[in-house]
Amino acid sequence: MNLICIICVACAFNPYVSQATFLEFVASTGIIVAVILGVLYVFHIREKVAQLLRLNFTECVFAAVWCFFFFAASTASVVHGSSYQYQQALIAAGFFGYLSMVLYGIDAFLMFHAWRTGQTAAAQQASEQVTTPAY
Repeated sequence: MNLICIICVACAFNPYVSQATFLEFVASTGIIVAVILGVLYVFHIREKVAQLLRLNFTECVFAAVWCFFFFAASTASVVHGSSYQYQQALIAAGFFGYLSMVLYGIDAFLMFHAWRTGQTAAAQQASEQVTTPAY
């Protein structure tokens, strides 16, 4: 969703207005943090630093703050896009920003729940013992 917001802002008639650049900043920062978290998950670094950095709580706070930022940026983008001619791309960017806001809100709720119950958000590695038949 963040990438779609950036593409919609880039397609706007005047992408250099403050509302568009704020939405682009919020979406770009969301992508950067998502890549960093993805690297932490893929290389299993998250399990090693989870208790030290309290990653469930940190991710919960990040998602809640970004939910608010997407609400503010999307609202500003939609208002600006509806006020001027040839700015329909900003309205589309605002729509996808609202979708991102909902997704970040769901993520904040799930991370809050995981933090309160003490769960880890990392995937569990399945260990299965395979026996070969004796012939």
